[in-house]
Amino acid sequence: MTDSNGILDAVKASAGLIRAEAEGSERQRRLTEAVVGALRDAGVFRMAMSRAMGGPELPPLQQIAVIEELAAADAAAGWCGMINCDGGFVTAYLDPVAAKELYPSIDQPTVFVVNPTGTATVEGDGYRVSGQWPFASGSSHAEVFFLNCLVFDASGMRMDGEIPEMRVVGLRRDQVEVLDTWHTTGLAGTASNDVKATEVFVPRTYSYAPFVDRAVDPAALYRWRWLFLAKMPAVPLGAARGAIDEAMSVATTKVTMPSFALAREDATVQSNIGRATALVRSARAYVDDTIGTVWDAMCAGREPTAEEWVDARLAITMAFTNSKEAVSLLYEALGTTGVYRKSPLDRQLRDVTTMGQHIVSQTKTYGASGRRLLGLEPNIPGF
Repeated sequence: MTDSNGILDAVKASAGLIRAEAEGSERQRRLTEAVVGALRDAGVFRMAMSRAMGGPELPPLQQIAVIEELAAADAAAGWCGMINCDGGFVTAYLDPVAAKELYPSIDQPTVFVVNPTGTATVEGDGYRVSGQWPFASGSSHAEVFFLNCLVFDASGMRMDGEIPEMRVVGLRRDQVEVLDTWHTTGLAGTASNDVKATEVFVPRTYSYAPFVDRAVDPAALYRWRWLFLAKMPAVPLGAARGAIDEAMSVATTKVTMPSFALAREDATVQSNIGRATALVRSARAYVDDTIGTVWDAMCAGREPTAEEWVDARLAITMAFTNSKEAVSLLYEALGTTGVYRKSPLDRQLRDVTTMGQHIVSQTKTYGASGRRLLGLEPNIPGF
């Protein structure tokens, strides 16, 4: 698949399979082979790849549409789709020859870990890499791992002004060890395990400085270093949309006591479904508006202004907080239905709760955005 409509249509066609496999993915704490195959065949892993690499280079709002559709079927599949397409963003910083060496196929799923919990020691024309990185989503099926490291040389840790020098390095699957650490409340199917590398040599051409280097590829999609975050709200919005669909389905068949009426006749069910729908659709509109504004800036040849990006960060956070509130309302409205593991509402509530703990989606982002709006420096990364 190379065009946006083709990828989205293929994901929609696979939604029934992904939904049916969701329980199995959660049980084995990794996406099933059938789901990974469906994502690969649909073109999900390649959707952010540049045209220079042979990819479709989908704009952010089209990426969001694809991921939201995945997450409506299963949040774990949506989360992996969102992370594992990051090959397009990281290869934009590499020499084209090196990028194609790492990606003989642009359908290879990618892990990208920004937290610098490893070390890269300068050695010849590259780095000797060691460390352990948590939250490597899709570790069970990823084929390339981009991992952030603190840089060392013979004199010790290098500094870039007042902060440590960092280097994102690209490793192949056979160069890392996946550790069984992902035992969680929600998003169990994402296999977001720790990965470990021990004394692996990485050529300098397979790496870049994440907060210093600019993309080699001049396309608008890679002009702003933080744009890979723009697709994140698609996962909670999709999960909440799936929960609304489930709640409406249950409400047409569940008989409530003591009235013996269908749940859809209950005022609380009606009110909570209405409120949940408003929460999700308003958050989606805010995302569309702000990410659309950022994309317009990039297509005009400039990075977004501080105000434009703060607005986008607020929209991203609101998507997570509104979606969590929406799913909670639906869970509450349908009483004991959601307490059973067989109910999708049980999984959807746990999934939106877990994804809300991500540093990008935590409510502290509201405070960081407020600091920027008040003329102060944000106190968390991503701004």
